[in-house]
Amino acid sequence: MQLLTNRLVEVLRNAGENELLQLLLDGRIDLTKIVILKEDGSVMSLEELIAFFEANPEAFISLIRQ
Repeated sequence: MQLLTNRLVEVLRNAGENELLQLLLDGRIDLTKIVILKEDGSVMSLEELIAFFEANPEAFISLIRQ
């Protein structure tokens, strides 16, 4: 999990996403409790999401926290 966290930190730094990055660095986010849904309703793994953003950094537009 630490490797995924480190990769996510890099993605967020590159995207300029400060709120999520700070929450992650402060330990206020439990990545094991995050569920990411694709448009078709299927679940995307955190690893899939990170790999997608590593390959397509311009695809990260914004983050909406609910």
